[in-house]
Amino acid sequence: MHLINMDQYILGTSAVVGTTIPIAVGYALALKRQGTGRVVAAFFGDGATEEGVFHESLNFAALHRLPVLFVCENNFLAIHTPIEKRWATRRLCERVRTYGIAAHQVPDSDVLAIRQLAADAIAAMRSGVSGPIFIECHTYRWREHVGPAEDYDAGYRSRDELLQWQVKDPLKRIRAKLDAAQVSMIEAEVEKEIAEAIDFAEGSPFPEPKELYTDVFAE
Repeated sequence: MHLINMDQYILGTSAVVGTTIPIAVGYALALKRQGTGRVVAAFFGDGATEEGVFHESLNFAALHRLPVLFVCENNFLAIHTPIEKRWATRRLCERVRTYGIAAHQVPDSDVLAIRQLAADAIAAMRSGVSGPIFIECHTYRWREHVGPAEDYDAGYRSRDELLQWQVKDPLKRIRAKLDAAQVSMIEAEVEKEIAEAIDFAEGSPFPEPKELYTDVFAE
């Protein structure tokens, strides 16, 4: 979960809901001042849009026309609380537009539509035509909030919902567009990468105790 790799332009993630949004906005401000033409993409769930910092960040980004693409992965759940018990209306894009930000909704998990929206948004921001842009992607959580188990007996959602979303599984839809040889090649590459990662992890030594102090204090 806590990923960071600046070589791959992954600025960082956080377990605190909504906190990556203002960090992304601050980074976008720095990039705009540098004039590099780079764009920041901030990913978060529907629960994060209920945090005050979400609205503060949207307002600041719109005010300064920052190159940041906000991507909300809306699975209609904040851990175990359905969206109907949290939102007076589902018109999230409408609320975002009040800040003068272009907002788009993809309700059917169409990954190719999302890719095209993102490509168009990034091109508009890089050319200076647009400030921040928002995309709401509807999706669904197949398993429990944390862990590999199912939780449909908890009473806050039904298995019927899952079955409806499994029909729209974007992986299956993309797979259907490829021939068998392409699918086999991709799966073999993925399995190889996973196996190499496991071998590296199991073959790596445990860190020395002194590593507890690495990067804790500034020199």
